[in-house]
Amino acid sequence: MDELIYSKEEILSVLRDINEFVVSLDQMNKVHHDFGEEAWKDEIIDYFQSARVSDRLVQVRSMLSKPFPSEIGPDDMDELEREKQRVQYWTFKEYLAKKNSKG
Repeated sequence: MDELIYSKEEILSVLRDINEFVVSLDQMNKVHHDFGEEAWKDEIIDYFQSARVSDRLVQVRSMLSKPFPSEIGPDDMDELEREKQRVQYWTFKEYLAKKNSKG
């Protein structure tokens, strides 16, 4: 499977979301010095919550995943699971290790 087909509206929907996230975060980063560290962090958190960024990214992931085969291979994984094995996820364990190493 080397080619995947999406409708124009599906692609536009994903691009609208990505564009909103990239431009909004870029604008917030440009005024980081005006906000101060804590206010800037609060504004980013507020944006992520009010814009439902997590929910919308779940929808994007679901739409982009739809055309991939879901058959389980001999390794008990489908194609996308195999590809996602190399993704570096945030973990609480790593957060604690980083926090403890700083002091």
